[in-house]
Amino acid sequence: MLAILLSLVLAIVFGGIGWLLLGNRFAFDPDDRQNEILNLALYVGIAFVPIFVIVLIWAP
Repeated sequence: MLAILLSLVLAIVFGGIGWLLLGNRFAFDPDDRQNEILNLALYVGIAFVPIFVIVLIWAP
């Protein structure tokens, strides 16, 4: 459970950094605010998978 929580927190941090660096690359919604939220959620989702694997590998 702690590994999932740690992975989620790190994914939010790294997803936010990725969103700041890359910006809105995908057009999910014509509304700009909703599109920013969906892009951020996608970056967090993409970051979660490798971070979760890394956390599980390093866990004793």
